[in-house]
Amino acid sequence: MINDTVIPYDWFIPPNHDNDVSITYVYDDLSIIESYQKQLKKAGFIDYGMVMSVDSLWKYEREEDGATLVIEMYTYDKGFSMVMYVNYLKN
Repeated sequence: MINDTVIPYDWFIPPNHDNDVSITYVYDDLSIIESYQKQLKKAGFIDYGMVMSVDSLWKYEREEDGATLVIEMYTYDKGFSMVMYVNYLKN
């Protein structure tokens, strides 16, 4: 969302296996990545920055059950993709 307007993704990759918990959203406009990063920070996600091949790694850890929501952002040419998945394993 930007200014209360939902920004539509350009394409979507759903989970491809029964045990695959990741989904991917791809945006052809790189200029909106900062808006998404600001929203994640406001929602309480921790910004880990660049980690290995991930350009921008974000995590939100839920205390009650130890679940962690992870968002990985990859940039390319003029766009970016967001991969989201839940890790239920405690560290």
